[in-house]
Amino acid sequence: MKTIPQINQIYFFRFLAAMMVVFYHFCPLSAPFSYGNEAVHFFFFLSGYILTLNYLGANFGTRRELLKFYFKRLARIYPVYLLALLFTILINLKAEQISVTWARFLPELVMLQSWFGKSSINSPAWSLSVELSFYLSFPFLLTFLKHRRTLQLISIAVGIYLMNTVAGYLLLPKFNNSKFFLQYFPPVHLCTFTLGIIAGLFFLRNKSRLTEKIIHYKILFYFLSLVFFVFLCYTLGLSHVNNGWLTPSYGLFIIALSLPSRLTQLISSKIFVWSGEISYSIYILQAPVWIFFKLFIPFPFMLYILLLIAVCGIVYQFYEVPLKSFILNKISLNTSVKIPGFIWAPKKSSSLLDKGKKNHDG
Repeated sequence: MKTIPQINQIYFFRFLAAMMVVFYHFCPLSAPFSYGNEAVHFFFFLSGYILTLNYLGANFGTRRELLKFYFKRLARIYPVYLLALLFTILINLKAEQISVTWARFLPELVMLQSWFGKSSINSPAWSLSVELSFYLSFPFLLTFLKHRRTLQLISIAVGIYLMNTVAGYLLLPKFNNSKFFLQYFPPVHLCTFTLGIIAGLFFLRNKSRLTEKIIHYKILFYFLSLVFFVFLCYTLGLSHVNNGWLTPSYGLFIIALSLPSRLTQLISSKIFVWSGEISYSIYILQAPVWIFFKLFIPFPFMLYILLLIAVCGIVYQFYEVPLKSFILNKISLNTSVKIPGFIWAPKKSSSLLDKGKKNHDG
């Protein structure tokens, strides 16, 4: 069975993306980070990419495998999500900075606030509501897309991207004051996630070819990533790029980064991987930690960054990892009933993609 290589080098860029969002929200020097919220769409794209590498060989045609996937994803995100929500509410009893009502709390408790146009009590949590919808759709999307030919995948990717870009560009003036449509509503972001899946499939199908002339392809992909970034920012304007429209740059950059090199060896070391592992806690805990320390311990911004990293390291080591392991160990799924109409592809596929083996958890 063909093994998918580790891509630990991507972990560090999770950390950088999380820090971009933190700086966007709280840094006193706001100008350099005015568009740091675009990092959220980088997360959406990366989520589709990594999940594809992890679950390529999964058989989602059985209820057992489907439920295992859903429980595993919930065990990955919900414990820290719930901790951050309760921590925010508790701190707000003293700070009184946020309006906490049952109408806001209940949808957020079950991670559905983005579907109802509700801003989150814990402000970054809206994107986890969106991420949950990605997880629900991922088995269906992957099952459909992995059996398409490469040319079909490219056509689908171009079509999705153009539809997302043109529709968003035309509708932006009408919805400029509506965060519900452009920021919170999950289907708006499904394009970015789906493009991440397609990028993952493209990488897996062409990895051997790319590795043969690795230096040429890495330089080409990094260069094209930069070209797309500059071109899109210049033609669409910076105010228009924060809806996942930089996905061509993300795809080229991540594929190039997935290929081995001295740089990727360096950022695959334990400290960089660890920084990526705590990035989720950094993202979801940034607001309550900020409120807590500003309320009780006034401090400079950079000290807040150090404290946030320390707190999230502790949460990851002593709460997130143990609780995730506990939940997964307690869950027993014994059914293997076929879900009618779920598998769209032939029962037997000669696709090389079906030989993939799970990588690390995304």
